[in-house]
Amino acid sequence: MDKAVRIAAVIINYKTPDLTLAAVRSLYMQMDAQRDAIFVVDNCSDDGSLEILREAFANEAWPGRIELLASDRNGGFSYGNNFAMCRVDAEAYLLLNSDAELDPDALSMMWDALQAEPRRGLVGPLMHGDDGALQHSCFVDRSPWSEFLATAKTGVLTRLFENFGVREVASQAPGGEARDVDWLSFVCVMIRGETFRDVGPMDDGYFMYREDNDYSRRARQKGWSVYYQPQASAMHLNKGWSGKELARQPAFYYESRARYFRKFYGFLGFLSANLLWTLGRMIRRPRELLQGRPTSVAISAWRDIWTMRVGNKPLTREV
Repeated sequence: MDKAVRIAAVIINYKTPDLTLAAVRSLYMQMDAQRDAIFVVDNCSDDGSLEILREAFANEAWPGRIELLASDRNGGFSYGNNFAMCRVDAEAYLLLNSDAELDPDALSMMWDALQAEPRRGLVGPLMHGDDGALQHSCFVDRSPWSEFLATAKTGVLTRLFENFGVREVASQAPGGEARDVDWLSFVCVMIRGETFRDVGPMDDGYFMYREDNDYSRRARQKGWSVYYQPQASAMHLNKGWSGKELARQPAFYYESRARYFRKFYGFLGFLSANLLWTLGRMIRRPRELLQGRPTSVAISAWRDIWTMRVGNKPLTREV
């Protein structure tokens, strides 16, 4: 392992070579070519992405360490990031979506925030779209009760539940003060190297979704804090898979959801999450019909939350 790396940045490419190159350029402008490194992992795109990226890397005048890695399979977001992070021993790892770009000085601001407290394990920036609209990037832990609030979408119930310490996952508006939070979006996040070695790799039993809440939660269980630094910012175009408009969520969305609840709340917690989701939906749906509003969830979701399996990876409950 290379002990000289300060920040090892990882970008996963899956059929988005142009976006990936833009992300690399935004990173490279802020990195120290002598101490930092960029790893681009192609997750078996099978669309010519690897060749496009290889040619671009050969033609760009980029001194320093920039490596293109070909994953042995498309194992998902966690698998791709682990594929790179487990290959280099760094003081910190910066994960950046291929459809995201760092704003000026964001890297140094996140690095400074990470160094300010020795038990600060993860740091994340403010996110915004290319239109300047702010996006949620720090959240409250998902719980069975938050599933109820998410589907009920009723202000009265949300305010009532807050009196008992139950909040919506995205309960605070984007921005605000720098603060410790439950979890950060892994669209862009910096992870302390010591934290990564203590907590371990990301759980690649999640193909996509819920892996960021999972990892932040595991880090907090080990005594590391999770810090939101809105002075640092990044643009998220949301043009990857998660930005697609779908009539029905893919199976891996529900597999990740089931994995998360069973891992942290056990089977009864997973069952409770589904029942509360259904109860909230029963409250919301009549209002949609009466007011002529479109459905707020996929029509098949009520069935998919019960029928989609957890996945092939063995599941260890976290406490």
